[in-house]
Amino acid sequence: MSGYRILVPDSSQRFAAPITLPLMDAMQALGNTPVVMDMASVTGMYRRMRYESHGCYEIFGFYVRDLLKKDSVDFGLAVGLWGILEDGFKKEAHNLLDECSLPNVIYFHERGRGLVSRLDQLGAREWQHTYFAVSSAQLAGDLHEAGHARVLHVPAATSQRLFFPQDTPPANAAFPALQDPRLTEGFDVSFVGSYTPQRERLLAGVLRQKTNLAVFGDRAWQRSDSLREYWRGPVDYLKELNTVYNSSKVNLDLPDERRELSDYSSCRLFDCLASGGFIAAPSEAGHTDLLECGHELACYEDGGELAQLVSYYLADESARHAVATRGMRRVLADHTWKRRLDSVLPQLEVHLLQAAAR
Repeated sequence: MSGYRILVPDSSQRFAAPITLPLMDAMQALGNTPVVMDMASVTGMYRRMRYESHGCYEIFGFYVRDLLKKDSVDFGLAVGLWGILEDGFKKEAHNLLDECSLPNVIYFHERGRGLVSRLDQLGAREWQHTYFAVSSAQLAGDLHEAGHARVLHVPAATSQRLFFPQDTPPANAAFPALQDPRLTEGFDVSFVGSYTPQRERLLAGVLRQKTNLAVFGDRAWQRSDSLREYWRGPVDYLKELNTVYNSSKVNLDLPDERRELSDYSSCRLFDCLASGGFIAAPSEAGHTDLLECGHELACYEDGGELAQLVSYYLADESARHAVATRGMRRVLADHTWKRRLDSVLPQLEVHLLQAAAR
C-alpha cells in the first residue's frame, strides 16, 4: 500500500516517540506521507469555540473535518490515546478521527489489562472507524470479549534505521555511531531498563559470575547497594541505545514483575537483535511465539540458568555470534515496523472502500 496521506497526532510523537517515530519512518518507506496534527492547536480551537464563544460541538466538528479535507488525509494512526480529546468539565471524550469518519488505527504496547476499562470510560464501543492494534494476543482477546469488533494483534517490532551493526551502518541511518566511553567501554554484559527488585536479584546472580556489568536506566538503580556502582545513567532510546547493544557481548532482557500480560514482549528484544547484538531473554510466550529459543536468542527459566547462560556465552564467542546472526536475520525478515504497518494498512483500505460503497 502506498500513496496515502496518514495523519499522526503530534502528542503521540512526544509521549510515545520510540514507537511513533519508527512507524512514521515505515510509512515513508512504504511510499506514504505522514501528516502531523497539532493537538495543542486543535484543543485550543475546541476551548475557544465551546467556552469562549459558547458554540456547539457540531460547529467545532465542522472545522475539524474541514482541516482534514484541506490536508487530503486518507487514514489516521496514533500510538496510545494521545489523539483523544477529553473534556473533564463536560465529561466528554472525542475521537476526532472517528467522528470525522476517517479510518484510523490506535496502537497499544501495554504491559497490563487496564486498557479494556479505559476504553469503556471513553465509550470506544461506539467508534465505527477505529481499529485497535495491540502487541499482546491476550489483550486482543480481552478486547474481543469486551465487544470490540476491530481488533488486530500486532506484536512489537524494530527499525533498521535506528538499530544496526555499527560496523555496517545503513546509508539512511537516523543517527551516527557514538564513541562515548559511558556507552562503549568497561563492560561485557549490559541491561537497559527501569529498576525493580526482581531485576536487582537477577543481576546480583549475574555478578556472582565475576562479569563486567553495566546498567542503564532510571535513578532508582541508585537505591541498590549491590548495583549502584554499575549504574551508568539513562540512555536516549533514539540516539544512544544502538551503541550500547553494539558494545555489549551479552545483552539482557529481564522480566518485569509489574507486567500482567504473560505474552508482553519489549521492543528491547527486536531492537537488540536488529543491531546484531546477542541477547538472553526469559522463556516466555511473548518471546518464544516470535523467535526460536536456543537458535535465535538465548532463553532462561530462572536466575540460576541466566547466570550460567551469561558465563557460557561470554566464554564462547563463536556460539554467541552464531545465535546473534540468526536472530538478526529473523528480526529483519519478520519483525520490522515496516512489515507490521504493511499488514495493518490494508485493513484500513478495505474499511475505506466499504464506506465508499455504502
